[in-house]
Amino acid sequence: MFDANRQVLYEQTCDDIDGWMNDLENQIENEDYDQVGDLASVNILMQKQQVKCGLVKSIHNFIADSDSWEKLIRMPLNVDD
Repeated sequence: MFDANRQVLYEQTCDDIDGWMNDLENQIENEDYDQVGDLASVNILMQKQQVKCGLVKSIHNFIADSDSWEKLIRMPLNVDD
């Protein structure tokens, strides 16, 4: 039973990451760069971009770290019978 749950957990994690990346892509595509007219607006957009880059790096590091996947797969499940 645990092996079946492991597969489901893996698939859910992949779906979550895919959905998160799609949301981030939509945010980037929908940024209104035409409204940038002053230095303050540019700085705000740059800060938002830095946050997004940090999030992408975090997800990349999680995916690249095989230990994280191993921990995720071996994570005990809280199942109430």
